[in-house]
Amino acid sequence: MTGESTFECIIPDWPDAPAAIGALSTTRRGGVSKAPYGEGGGGGGLNLGTHVGD
Repeated sequence: MTGESTFECIIPDWPDAPAAIGALSTTRRGGVSKAPYGEGGGGGGLNLGTHVGD
């Protein structure tokens, strides 16, 4: 990745989960993918693959 991404994410607080378990969910604030992934009726995409540069 060539730049620093800034997008909002939600990290749940699961106190009873094992230490090796983690999760997060992204929101659409902070950007979406450029075309062709951002086209269509979905309002844009968020491709988290490190090879795409989003």
